[in-house]
Amino acid sequence: MIGGDTAHVCEFITHGLTDLLTPPHDPRDLSDSDLHMLEDARISLRSLANTRKWAEKNLAMGDYLVAYEKLIRQTTKRAR
Repeated sequence: MIGGDTAHVCEFITHGLTDLLTPPHDPRDLSDSDLHMLEDARISLRSLANTRKWAEKNLAMGDYLVAYEKLIRQTTKRAR
């Protein structure tokens, strides 16, 4: 994956490890990054594997549900 180097995108992408970041609004750099990923299968496969590992660790729905339930309990306790 290739994303713009902005605050929100950087939360999900580590340049060179999970994916590639490009400066926002820079079509030349974006196209160079696209070609880089397409021309080197090793980089693409490594990126894919690292992205999957990161997502499985950091985007687990069960973890989000546990955190939300905890916040709901804390919030409703304070409201009483």
